[in-house]
Amino acid sequence: NLLIFSRRSQRSNPVSIYFLSGTIANLVALYFGMLFRYLQDLFSITIVNDNTAVCRIRSFLLYLSLSLSNWFILLATIDRYLISSRENNRRQLSSIKNALRMIIATTILGILSYVHILILYTIQTIPISPTRIQNFCYPLLGPYRLFNDIQILVQFSLLPPLLMCLFVIFIIRNIRHSHARLANVVIAEHQARLKKRDLQLSKMLVLQVIITI
Repeated sequence: NLLIFSRRSQRSNPVSIYFLSGTIANLVALYFGMLFRYLQDLFSITIVNDNTAVCRIRSFLLYLSLSLSNWFILLATIDRYLISSRENNRRQLSSIKNALRMIIATTILGILSYVHILILYTIQTIPISPTRIQNFCYPLLGPYRLFNDIQILVQFSLLPPLLMCLFVIFIIRNIRHSHARLANVVIAEHQARLKKRDLQLSKMLVLQVIITI
């Protein structure tokens, strides 16, 4: 994904920029999420459950990157809605400059919304059997843990997929309207190639949205 979406031919499309950003976020989630689990399961290296700093940093990067991945897909869906709109001023909002601005703003907001993990996650000793206890990296017990669970439920699991569904419906509606406008329009060969690439990215996006939901 990094090799494909960082190519010059792809960097001219906002959806490719969102896919590239989502790929980077997923790489962070993959390595910080799975690497420590492999170390624990294969080599009994339990640094996440024994070191408070590692516990907090790993949890922060994991939840942040997973959340950003979803929001970047949502932003790509919104971009497809804008580009399919009948109104020219909306179509002009779909640009590389605006995509980069939205990626930066979303990342900053994501960092601010999850920064509490760096303070309020901790190592907790929990009995897992009558004769055995084990350390776990968890949010503090009490109201904060409830807040943390609700935030992950809404910000990661519910809100992005619901908004994706909404904008996919808007996209379908715009496409139906555009068919009538373009029925008698002859498209130049160069424009046709651009349309084909755009359609391919849109198909990839729809599949990604379905998987995410």
